Amino acid sequence: MRKARAMLARALPYALLLVLAAGLVTCSSLRNRTRLYLEDPEPGDIYVARVGYFSAAEDARGRYGLLRVQDVRGRTVFVQPSRQTSQGKRGAYLSLDKAEGVAFDASRRIEIDRDQLMPLHERGVILAARHHP
Repeated sequence: MRKARAMLARALPYALLLVLAAGLVTCSSLRNRTRLYLEDPEPGDIYVARVGYFSAAEDARGRYGLLRVQDVRGRTVFVQPSRQTSQGKRGAYLSLDKAEGVAFDASRRIEIDRDQLMPLHERGVILAARHHP
C-alpha cells in the first residue's frame, strides 16, 4: 500500500503538468485561430465579444454576446449583435457553441474598420472568432 501511494505521489505532479500543457495548447490554438479569422473576416464569421462596447446604453456596458459578420466591403466589416447577451464571458462562449440557434438583431448594423479588429482583440473587446458557414 505504501509503495502504491509513493508511486502515485511521484506521478501526480507529472499528470498535473500534462493537464496544464494540454490546456495551454488548446488556449493557444484558439488564440491563433482567432487571429487568422480576424485578419481575413468573411460573411458568416462569429465573434465572441464584449457587445456593450458597441452600445451607448449605460446598462449594456459589461454585457457579452456574439457578433455575426454580415458583410465585408473594402476596409469595413459590418456586424450584427446577438439579441441574447450575458453578464459574463462564459455565457457568450456557450452561445458560440450553439451559434445556429442564436438570434441576431437585424435592425442593428455595426461598422468596424478592418484595421481595428486585431486591436479590439488585444484590448479584450473581441475575445474569440470562428468561421461559420
